[in-house]
Amino acid sequence: MAKNKDVRVRRIITVIAKRGRQVMYRLFEFLHLPTLSGMDVLMGALEVLVVGVFFGLVAVLVTRFTARAQVIMPLFVFLFSYLSYLTSEMLHIYGIMVIILCAVSMKQYVEANISEKSHTTIKYFLKMWSSVSETLIFIFLGVSTIQDKHMWNWPFVACTLVLCLVCRAVGVLLLTAVINRVRHNQVTFNDQFIIAYGGLQGAICFSLVFLMDDLKRLLIITIITVILFTVFVLGMTIRPLVELLEVQKKSDLLSLGEEIQSRVLDHLMAGIEEVVGYSGQHHWKDKFDFNTKYLRKVLVQQDKKPKSSLVRLYQKLERRDQKREVKRKDEEGVT
Repeated sequence: MAKNKDVRVRRIITVIAKRGRQVMYRLFEFLHLPTLSGMDVLMGALEVLVVGVFFGLVAVLVTRFTARAQVIMPLFVFLFSYLSYLTSEMLHIYGIMVIILCAVSMKQYVEANISEKSHTTIKYFLKMWSSVSETLIFIFLGVSTIQDKHMWNWPFVACTLVLCLVCRAVGVLLLTAVINRVRHNQVTFNDQFIIAYGGLQGAICFSLVFLMDDLKRLLIITIITVILFTVFVLGMTIRPLVELLEVQKKSDLLSLGEEIQSRVLDHLMAGIEEVVGYSGQHHWKDKFDFNTKYLRKVLVQQDKKPKSSLVRLYQKLERRDQKREVKRKDEEGVT
């Protein structure tokens, strides 16, 4: 359980480290301010949160009360996700963070409301479009690298590359320092190193630089250099580093026995904390389980509610085993 949480934490830190600077760019661009105050940043973050959660909850409620229209459930999921992005762009707030918050809001409730066929449709449609979008970006990058006339400047390109890597590392270290103060399972230095080392730098900047007029050719070749360095140099070396540092990779679902053991220990620790009068994480987790007590009762269809979370886990394990069996038969058919 703790290992799965560590993997999710690393993903969250990576997203925040990548998207934070883009949010600042959009705020400066829209407000036309030389500087930003703390209140400006707070209001921008609040707008992102409100818009993302609003459309997520609307999507959840639509899937909650349209149980007889399972065929168009995937359409609702894509529609409200895209509406959150369009609305954020109209309000001049950062669309990618909004759509991420919308997806987080929808995750467990929409997944519980839709059918297995709709879930499969959404999953593989998104995988397909993810691959298509990534292919188009790199095609555009390759064409720009070959066709454009560039202005090369060694000191500027080298300083930009070094500063990108240093700033990413500093951002990751600061975020993990904050998280580690409130987490029992610490984000280790090896995890921090891999988060800072991996990831594509400059993809969003490559799109933004085409909106500029001054020094456009110099900036284009600089960003192309950063992207190629991170893709080929860092990308080719990160796998050996992950294995060398023994960083925890994506874990599979826990077995039913492991999940039961984890739940028993959590409840046991909550009981011990209650007896000794210590208000720890297990005490507050057991006392303020707002999601199970209130939200799921309102946002999940009555006939789709399992008797307990262990039943939901069993259903996930069953689906996983079915997919593995289908994959095994397909591989046997190919050979």
